Amino acid sequence: MLRRRVTITAALLALWVVGIEARLVYLQVIDKADLVKRAERQQMQTIPLSAKRGDIVDRRGRVLATSVDADTIYAVPSAIEDEAATVAKLCGALGDCTKSERQDLVERLKRQRNFAYIRRQVLPEEAARVKALGLDGVRVFTTGGDQMEADREQWDDGNNVLALEPGVVVAYDRNVDTNTKLRKAGIEVITIEGFELSRGRGGARCMSCPLEREA
Repeated sequence: MLRRRVTITAALLALWVVGIEARLVYLQVIDKADLVKRAERQQMQTIPLSAKRGDIVDRRGRVLATSVDADTIYAVPSAIEDEAATVAKLCGALGDCTKSERQDLVERLKRQRNFAYIRRQVLPEEAARVKALGLDGVRVFTTGGDQMEADREQWDDGNNVLALEPGVVVAYDRNVDTNTKLRKAGIEVITIEGFELSRGRGGARCMSCPLEREA
């Protein structure tokens, strides 16, 4: 009697194992292609990106305001050996430097060692001409990125950073794309969580306004 029970139990277990194996073969071999397509439909989604903000025109169709990409040209003065020659090449690429602007750029590069703005909000073609020069210590910080990335970082205060000194800023850690671009541009980014700052109804820069710094 006991041997019969053991035999029946073993047979049932064997049938159960065979059933499981058969199901696995069916799912992983026979029905694999259909399941992969079904998984892709569930996990992947195509999201159409919205276009840039349209132009604002008057009643006669004349453009009053428009959206454009703007890049920033800056320098790491410590990597520049001849400030005057570098400024001359930069102004040659930009094409519209005044005499006073040239002199100011030379003095700025001599005075600041870690970081110095050359020009902000330049057109992409101007930035491309400067980048093509390949000047040591001169870099272009682009503000591109797709619309989804820009919208996400904008609402997460991606532009709300606190400059501690030239080339060193404090920013929210959630703005991964913005922080990555800043670091690639040679800027040291100190990240903070930022949730406590929002309780004070201000960002990193705004909340630092009451502070006094020693020169």
